Amino acid sequence: MALTQEVVEKLSSLHQLVDVLSGEAQAQAAQMADIYLSQFIDDCGNGRIPPWKRWPFPWPPRRDEMSEGLNPAELVVIGAQLASAVTTVAGERLQRDLDAAGSKLIAIGLDRMA
Repeated sequence: MALTQEVVEKLSSLHQLVDVLSGEAQAQAAQMADIYLSQFIDDCGNGRIPPWKRWPFPWPPRRDEMSEGLNPAELVVIGAQLASAVTTVAGERLQRDLDAAGSKLIAIGLDRMA
């Protein structure tokens, strides 16, 4: 949950920044938010977020833990958390983006379960 909450908070901050900026700066901030969310989805789907990065952060990770990625069930859980975060954020665009990201991660996780 901490990982998803961190992503939602960062995206929320970026969208708040978009709301106060104007012109080219606004477009760049919106693009940064889109890139951040896309990269997060890609990283999750490609297994680049290792389990040892989640709480309780044991350090240093064991060598066998470093090679592990997110399993399909974790992808579904992260997707569901993103989709449920829609009710906690302001802004129609952010809600739409989180819902789409959550749906995509759920679909990836369910495909890998099959």
